Amino acid sequence: MAALPLAVALTTGAGVFHTGATVNVDEKTPAGTVVGVVSLDNFYRTDLVKTLSLTSDGDGYFALQGNNLVRTSKFLEYTNVHSLTVVVDAAIAQGPTFNNGPAFETSSTATFTLSVQQVLTPPAVTFLTNGLSAVSVAVPQQVVALLTLADFRVSNAQNSVARAVLTNDPLGLVNVTYDWNRDVFSVVAVVRRPSSAVPPKGIYRNVLVTVTLGNGQTVTGTVNVTVVAVTLGGGSLLEASTGDSGASGAAYVAVGVVIGVAVLALLVVVAIIRRRKQALKTAIANEPFYNTVGTSGQATGSLDNPMYLHGAGVGGMVGGLENGLQNPMYAWYRPDMSRQECEEFLVDQVEGAFVIRDSTATPGWHMLAVKTHNAIVHEKIKMTDDGLYELLPNSNRSQPRFSAVPELVEHYAHPQDGIRYALALDNPLYDNGQMAQKKLGHAVSGAWSYQKDAAAPSLPLKEREKQVMQQIVAETNGDEIYTNQEQAKTAISSA
Repeated sequence: MAALPLAVALTTGAGVFHTGATVNVDEKTPAGTVVGVVSLDNFYRTDLVKTLSLTSDGDGYFALQGNNLVRTSKFLEYTNVHSLTVVVDAAIAQGPTFNNGPAFETSSTATFTLSVQQVLTPPAVTFLTNGLSAVSVAVPQQVVALLTLADFRVSNAQNSVARAVLTNDPLGLVNVTYDWNRDVFSVVAVVRRPSSAVPPKGIYRNVLVTVTLGNGQTVTGTVNVTVVAVTLGGGSLLEASTGDSGASGAAYVAVGVVIGVAVLALLVVVAIIRRRKQALKTAIANEPFYNTVGTSGQATGSLDNPMYLHGAGVGGMVGGLENGLQNPMYAWYRPDMSRQECEEFLVDQVEGAFVIRDSTATPGWHMLAVKTHNAIVHEKIKMTDDGLYELLPNSNRSQPRFSAVPELVEHYAHPQDGIRYALALDNPLYDNGQMAQKKLGHAVSGAWSYQKDAAAPSLPLKEREKQVMQQIVAETNGDEIYTNQEQAKTAISSA
């Protein structure tokens, strides 16, 4: 009877697979997890040595440790990788104790397709204060101005959020609003007129936040409301009665702390503004010329100060964008957004709408999410060792590098070879590159650069500047290096 041929097998929790089979692997499988165990069918010779190896490791996402096929630490995401190929080689040779025997050697190869499965976490209402789906808040009996009690987001929502409502609130104590700038929902206390009925003190549990998603699915959160009586007295907030001293006392303290912190922050802001105004007045009063900054970042000492300039920015920020901090000048930069939140935001946007977020896997890198005509594309923005930024498109075509993310965005706002989209910059106030293209008829690199027109007329001097120039001309000691006498004479003659 002829011996059966050797065959490489891969055993997983779903069964035993042989060459040509497709095996499912979750995208969020942790590094070091055993995906399957490699074995040989029809191999019974204990006097022979078997050697297992990978001739194809699925682009580095998998490794062979002994008989175990395991996940490596390379970041695996369904958005970028859908399937991988792993090839296992098995070599059988004569054992060391039988070196004097007849030569014997054979081998077998198996190819497996590993299908990456997207892991979708169910959507949920998550309150920002505690990271849970339930929160406890305190509401004063008299609410005379907008009072935000708790903020929440809908995490892992694969579809856009259609609406959010509050139910099981018979006294109408709270309401829900949405802040587009911060992309959060807020539970707020309902403002009551002085003539309105005052709700009684007490605890009102299980006020439900019901959020309806774009596909009709609903998720809920719970708000436990404690109504407290609060009055002003002695410069502090005082409890007016002592009913439920445990819950209402704690709620009263929370309200007092919130109002106290808000007042203190307001005083600090006012003090800073007044100090800056005074410093500015002093600087203007003592400086006869308006010092301007040229493209080199050095003071020019001239009077023709351009309104906008191109430079390295303030505090090491290029173009005012600093990693990890959202900037209103760049509404497309949402550093804390997740992939699901990006898709939720872009699903109703126009083609070319995009969001750039920070990479959670590689610090310093970013992820670009773009709305195309039939999908939302996610691509990486790499930060090189020398601090430059480079787009890594799914086409794997080599791309140019940029010193700042806004410069990269400006480049891809125009169609590029091998890139299947163009970023839509829909705000002309900040889209200087598109404005320049409309005026000049061609694209420009470095949207913030400018050229001074030497033939342009100078702006007329104000009366105060004329007086300063005349004083310089009258009081000079003849040392042109320090007084700029000739420049002052020229300015007066052209005024």
